[in-house]
Amino acid sequence: MRTKLLVAFMGSSLLTLAIAAIGWVALTQAERVTDQLSQQAMPVMSAAVALADASAGLAAIAPVIVTADAAPPLARIADELSEREGDLRRSLEGFFAADSASPTPSGPWRDRISGTAQDVAGELRSLVRARRTILDLRIRMLQQKDLYTSAKSNLALWQTKLVQSASGLRGPATAADPAAAVLALGLAAEEAARLVNATLSAFAVDHLNDIEQAEAAYVTSSVALTGRVARLLDLGFPAETLEKAFGALTSTHTEIFDLRREMLLAEQTMGGTLARTARQSAALIEQVSALTQSVQARARADSAAAITAQRSSKISMLLLGAGCASLAAFACFTLVRRLAHRLHAITAAMARLASGDRDTPVPAVSRTDEIGRLARAFSVFRDQAQERVELLEKVTEQSRLVRALFDNLDEGLAIFTPGGRLLHANPRLAALLHLPEPPQEGDDWRGLLAAAIDRSARLCNAGRQLILADDILTHPAQAPGRWEFTFPGPRADGGPGEPIVEVHWTPLPRGDFAILACMDVTERRSIERQLRQAQKMEAIGRFTGVIAHDFNNFLTAILTNLHLLADQEAEAPPPRLRRALEAAERGAAMIARLLVFARNQALQPELLAVNDLIHGISEFLELSVGPDIRIHLDLDPAVGHTLVDAGQLESALVNLVLNARDALPEGGSITLSTRIQAPDDLGPADPWVCLAVEDTGSGMTPDVMARAADPFFTTKPPGGGTGLGLSMVYGFIGQSGGDVRIASEPGRGTRVSLFLPRRKPVEPLAAAHPAPEPMVPPLAILLVDDDTAVREALGDMLTHLGHRVTACATEAEALAHLAATPVDLLLTDLLLGDAQSGWTIIRTARAARPDLPVLVCTGYDPSPQAGLDPALAALPVLRKPFTLPSLTQALAATGAGRR
Repeated sequence: MRTKLLVAFMGSSLLTLAIAAIGWVALTQAERVTDQLSQQAMPVMSAAVALADASAGLAAIAPVIVTADAAPPLARIADELSEREGDLRRSLEGFFAADSASPTPSGPWRDRISGTAQDVAGELRSLVRARRTILDLRIRMLQQKDLYTSAKSNLALWQTKLVQSASGLRGPATAADPAAAVLALGLAAEEAARLVNATLSAFAVDHLNDIEQAEAAYVTSSVALTGRVARLLDLGFPAETLEKAFGALTSTHTEIFDLRREMLLAEQTMGGTLARTARQSAALIEQVSALTQSVQARARADSAAAITAQRSSKISMLLLGAGCASLAAFACFTLVRRLAHRLHAITAAMARLASGDRDTPVPAVSRTDEIGRLARAFSVFRDQAQERVELLEKVTEQSRLVRALFDNLDEGLAIFTPGGRLLHANPRLAALLHLPEPPQEGDDWRGLLAAAIDRSARLCNAGRQLILADDILTHPAQAPGRWEFTFPGPRADGGPGEPIVEVHWTPLPRGDFAILACMDVTERRSIERQLRQAQKMEAIGRFTGVIAHDFNNFLTAILTNLHLLADQEAEAPPPRLRRALEAAERGAAMIARLLVFARNQALQPELLAVNDLIHGISEFLELSVGPDIRIHLDLDPAVGHTLVDAGQLESALVNLVLNARDALPEGGSITLSTRIQAPDDLGPADPWVCLAVEDTGSGMTPDVMARAADPFFTTKPPGGGTGLGLSMVYGFIGQSGGDVRIASEPGRGTRVSLFLPRRKPVEPLAAAHPAPEPMVPPLAILLVDDDTAVREALGDMLTHLGHRVTACATEAEALAHLAATPVDLLLTDLLLGDAQSGWTIIRTARAARPDLPVLVCTGYDPSPQAGLDPALAALPVLRKPFTLPSLTQALAATGAGRR
């Protein structure tokens, strides 16, 4: 079977190649004829068109010559005539050059068209000369016309002068009758007017006979005017005046009539020339048209011959193709009939498979020819169809699972067409958007959002800026968008705040679908607000630390100088000095609390029994709140101990009790309680001690409670508080490793809970005898501090104690002094300004003298700045502000002078 099909295919291929070869030969011949026709006919046709254009252009210049009204345009027309004559000559030469390659050239037309073209050009040049003559004569006539017009204008003027002088004439006739002189003068003026009119009439005549009549009238008027002038001389008119009035008229010759006669003759000549030019131009155009028609007729004949050749090629190809097709059809019928019988059995099996019978046997599987391979391929197809059915069942199950997952998502999700029409939405979408009813297939996405907008309380964009409903409803469907909807009413989970839903509109990149996703972000927004509050507290803490450090320097200088003044008094300090010391020490305590809030103050923690501390300050608290408020203690004896700075904890409790007192203007109760308890987010309850201060006062609104810990925030009237109490409590408890929680409702009071790590008690140590006041020998001390007041005050105090002091303000001065002069003790501040540090001075000095005693003077906790060097972390610290005894103890702690 394969051999037969191969032979049939080879035969069909050879026949196809034969048809293609014949067609190629025929098409090549037709292409050659077409190319020959194009190469011969097209240049001749183009040249014929150019020749016709040049002939028409030469003939069209005659009217332009006749209408020229000045010499310069006529000169340009003459130049253009020369150019067009050259164009015609070149077009004629180009045509016959292109036509010379034609099988039937048009040679006899050359001399005929050339002669006619020369005749037309000659007549046109004659026409130019005639027009130039007419223009010259016209100029001369206009000059004569201006002369006579001027004489006519002057005549009336001189006539008036002559009339005025008539009364003074002395002639014999004038003396007898003066009126006769005036009459004679009027007759002369009338004759002069007739003479001028006869002369000017020459410009209006159009025939030679009219010129002769006008000239005769002029001669008659000239003779009469001469007699009239002679009469005026007899009457005694001055000859000079008469000459000026009539001389120009009587002495003028008849040149104007000769000029008009020549001009009429020239116009007749130009008319004849124009007529000859028109006839010769028409003959030229007719000859060129006849030549063009002969070229067109020759081109049509060549085209008909080419078409005939192409038609013959087509007929030959059709006959040969029909024969080859008949032969191929016979061979194919014979082969296909045998092949179809063998394929019928396989197609029947395929039909049974298509109807669902997957167990049908496949015939001819054992054959080794193409039919056998087809049967085996069909067997493989049957097995694959079975696998696809099983795969379809699995895909259907997965689609059901995906649909179930889609419908049960916590987020609202909807799929839209590119035009914004709903395809499917899960039930969560309607709940999140507070829609009155579930959306339906085909709903517009803007309609769903409009329904949600109607039920929302506030709309925001992606940057959380308030927007209008139109900003969402006019959003283009092809662009992604993100908005926030805040709805009124309680949250579905019962949490605080209004529900906030984030809506995303996302067209897919290929434009097949668009997705509308909604998610409840209320909890996330709450967490973000808490994070921003924590960041704000941290920033305010840093700022507070910087301010407290500067105030520490001021108080150090004040306290140092006050102690020096107090020490100089032989008896007790005077009241003013004592009050100043007390005020400065209260300011120092306030600065210490600020540093605790900023977490820049080094605490002095100790193992403390919480209940004992509360009992110790309870009497003070009762005195502080007044008689209208009762203090209740609810202390759990099992709370034990915590590691905390006792003074700072007392200050924190006093601040909380005073705040509770201010919330009870009409009296009430305040309860201090202790428990072993912790919030949920601080781990198991056992390691934590909870100290709570609870009042029965007015409570706080949510807005006030959110800002209660902000520094300088207070609801008290001006002068009633600083707004630092609760913020310093936050700072102290946080620095001690604990946390603060506030619970309050308007009208139901406030509860502030302090959570601190719980510690196990230790055995008490035996009481020791009080140590005597330390004695420090006189030392050579290098004092380094950038604050002038602190540096001078501390220097005075050290000098008062008997030490030799060298004070430096900068790091460079201190290092230079250490390199040049030995000292017993280095006393330095840590923050020296302009990025200078006391640690640099200490490290440099210890590198040169490892045993050099060092005392650090600062208001900060120096341990974080000491880095990882244990030797620096163990240095004694003199904390600002300080007293004279604390300075003496710090100097003794350095061990200076005992080596």
